[in-house]
Amino acid sequence: MQPISFLVSLMEYLAVIAALALLLPGSLFLIPSKRRLALTLCLVVVAVFGGFALLTLGYYGALFVVHGGNADFLDIDSCLDSGGMWNYATRTCEH
Repeated sequence: MQPISFLVSLMEYLAVIAALALLLPGSLFLIPSKRRLALTLCLVVVAVFGGFALLTLGYYGALFVVHGGNADFLDIDSCLDSGGMWNYATRTCEH
C-alpha cells in the first residue's frame, strides 16, 4: 500500500465524516433565530476536522521523511511484519 493512496483514502473518509457532522448544524441555518448557533457549531466542526487533517498530514509526512523519502515504507513494514523479506530491486515482498 503506497502512503499517498492510503493518505488520500484516509482524507476521503475524514471528509465524509466531516460532511455528516456538518449536516445537523447546517440545518440550523434554516431557523433564523438559530443562525448564530449554527455558525458557531459549523466553525467548531470545521476546526476539529481540519485539525485531524493537519495531524494526519503531519504524521505521514514525518514518516515519509524519516524513511528517507521511500514511497514503499508501508509496504516494507507490512512485509517484514508478516515474516517476509523485502526485495529492493524488484520492490516486492518475498516469503
